[in-house]
Amino acid sequence: MNRRLLFLSDRYPPDLGGVATSAGRITRALAAMGHEVDVVTWTRMLEPGRVVQEEGAPSVRRMGRFRSWDMTMPHTQILLEWLASRERYDAVWGHYLFPGGFLAVWFARLTGMPSVVSVRGNDLDREMFPPGDFARLQWTLREARLVMAVTRDLARKACALTGRDDVGCLRNTVDTEVFAPGPCADWAKLGIRPDEAVLGFAGELREKKGLKHLL
Repeated sequence: MNRRLLFLSDRYPPDLGGVATSAGRITRALAAMGHEVDVVTWTRMLEPGRVVQEEGAPSVRRMGRFRSWDMTMPHTQILLEWLASRERYDAVWGHYLFPGGFLAVWFARLTGMPSVVSVRGNDLDREMFPPGDFARLQWTLREARLVMAVTRDLARKACALTGRDDVGCLRNTVDTEVFAPGPCADWAKLGIRPDEAVLGFAGELREKKGLKHLL
C-alpha cells in the first residue's frame, strides 16, 4: 500500500554533505516505490520564514531559517500544521536527530501520527555529551515509533540510551556509478614506492572522523 510521508531534514540536495546526500537518496527511493513524499528543509538562502516549493517526486519545500532554532521551530510547526490540514499523512520521518528528528517526533505526537527517526552518527556521538542537549536527544529516541541507524554500533548506542531493543539498521550505500574501479594507476608517477601502502578516504576529512587515531 502506498503511503504519504512528511520528511524533515535540515539539509537536502543540492546542499553538500552526507546528511543532504542520504536524505535525497532515501526520499527518491521512497518516491520510486510509489509513496508520496513531501520534504520540508531549511536554508539560509531565503528570507527567514519564507517558503519556496519545488515540484517533483518528492515535493520539496524550503523554509528560510531564522537566526536561532527557537524562532525557526515554531514557524516550521505552523507550516507542518498547514500541510497536515491539506493532506492526510501516514507518518512523519525525521532525518538526523536534531532538528529534523526532534520536530518530527514532536509533531507526530501532537497529531497522533507515527514517527520515524534516522540516526546518522555525529548527531548521537557528539550531541549526547555536554554542551549537547542530552534530554531532548533521549526523548526523541525514546518517543519515536521507529528508530533507524546507519550502523549496528549506532543502533546499540541508541538502545543503551533509551532502554528500547528495537532500533533497526538502514545502512549507508555507495553510488557504484561514481565509485567504480578505474584503470590501474602508475604509482611511480605519483611518487609512491612499491613497498608503500596507500590509504584512500571517501568523505569529509574532518577531525570528528578520528583520522589521528587511525594513523
